Amino acid sequence: FKNIIRNFGVKRSKSIQVVLNSSFIPATSQAQIGKHMFFLHGMLGRGNNWRTIASNERISKIRNCHLIDMRNHGDSDHHDDMRYRDMADDVVRYAESQKIERFTLLGHGIGGKTAMTLSMVYPNKIDGIIIVDPLFKQPSDAGKLPSGPLTPLLTLKKMVDIKHLSKTEMINTISTTFRNTPEFANLAIDNLGYSKHPDLPGAYWTNHLEAIYWNLDLLLGVDLFGQYKGNDAMVILGKNSQIYNATIFTSVFPNLKEKNVAIVNDAGHFVYAEKPKETATLIANFLEELEKESRNNFTSAIFPGQY
Repeated sequence: FKNIIRNFGVKRSKSIQVVLNSSFIPATSQAQIGKHMFFLHGMLGRGNNWRTIASNERISKIRNCHLIDMRNHGDSDHHDDMRYRDMADDVVRYAESQKIERFTLLGHGIGGKTAMTLSMVYPNKIDGIIIVDPLFKQPSDAGKLPSGPLTPLLTLKKMVDIKHLSKTEMINTISTTFRNTPEFANLAIDNLGYSKHPDLPGAYWTNHLEAIYWNLDLLLGVDLFGQYKGNDAMVILGKNSQIYNATIFTSVFPNLKEKNVAIVNDAGHFVYAEKPKETATLIANFLEELEKESRNNFTSAIFPGQY
């Protein structure tokens, strides 16, 4: 019964540390048993949004993949605050709970900005980072929501009280309301739960929609207060999404290589869903390059005079 109450968005004390839920896909190669990759989804998403990508043969061969539900999403804890520093701390606590010292980090949307924040605060935790189409509020958007994937949020907000609807009714309502944005419709449906408890019957949101609305201005920005100086960063953008000035990324990743900035044609903000094959290939190529560099560095350390 407590789990049912939580999923209705009951507010948590600010003093309670958020515990993150995840799904785990083990590496298929025993040689990579100690290497881990965390996937951080975007707004209204959940870790399993990345299951298709994480299950890619080339990716799952070289990384244990953790598909993490961020705070106020999926089956993770709810909390009124959604500061990026707090969400980065959530991920670090998750790593510590799994006894993982270093990890490769991939983040999409608000997950991407959480990843950027984590890399600035805890650079020694990172052995590679991939940012996938983060969503920033541009100066010209002052006082309004940017166009694109956030626009349907205003419509979704009117549908918060859904407890009187059945599962079929709710799916049909969402599919009809967002028929022009099927990617968003799928996200919304993924955030539905259905209770058969006699005291709380009907549909409910598994995420904490109210907290997302309260923190929207924070979520659309990011405090670029530091840098990640590793040379193992990558950025993937959808060509039809908002295109940002490169300084947004180079200010955080000063050693970002031009070859590691990829713009995927015929894809928007949900590039991983619209072009899964292309996205998986980009990620796999990057990870394999990291592995190659790691082996070369190890060999050079053992035989310094020969390399």
